[in-house]
Amino acid sequence: MGYFSMPYVGEKPPFCGASSSHATLFRMRKIQFEDFVLEVNLNNMVQTSHTAWAGPVPLRLDLETRSATIENSSDHYCVEISFIPKKKAIVFRPEHVILTINGHSFNVVNTLTSQYINGKREVTEINSDPIALVNLGKRYSYDFSLCFKTRKPTPDQLIKLDFSMAIQVSGQEKGQLIHFRKTRYRHGYT
Repeated sequence: MGYFSMPYVGEKPPFCGASSSHATLFRMRKIQFEDFVLEVNLNNMVQTSHTAWAGPVPLRLDLETRSATIENSSDHYCVEISFIPKKKAIVFRPEHVILTINGHSFNVVNTLTSQYINGKREVTEINSDPIALVNLGKRYSYDFSLCFKTRKPTPDQLIKLDFSMAIQVSGQEKGQLIHFRKTRYRHGYT
């Protein structure tokens, strides 16, 4: 069991109980918009406890809070997003994304991009120029690692990801301010 940062748009976060499966965790990271789907993963899961079964008896082991995700270097933190356009003429400019942690803002320092066509990775490159998603159908998706010069935030911190100047659809700004809420996860394995 532990916590992660769940993305949401709007004033109030949606109600949700503890996630109990990996599939639910992935769904909770997706945000549906009219023109595109955005999946945002802050890679900041924290594990707080572990339960083991000794025969028919569950033994809950409280852990020191520890990161359940791969550590980045101490001054270089990357957010993973998947961008699935539903319409054509979408332009995404990753250098305009701003990460805010407890009131301190950080700009993107570099971007790793992977393009998928029919489920197969076609292109991977580091790019700091505007990336145009133009004339793409629903079968196309892009994965981005947006890297910032800061330490990884914890789910307890106040985190925002500002896409308001980074996404245009048919020449109109369509980006959003994404907030994050500390959310409990719980899943088992054998």
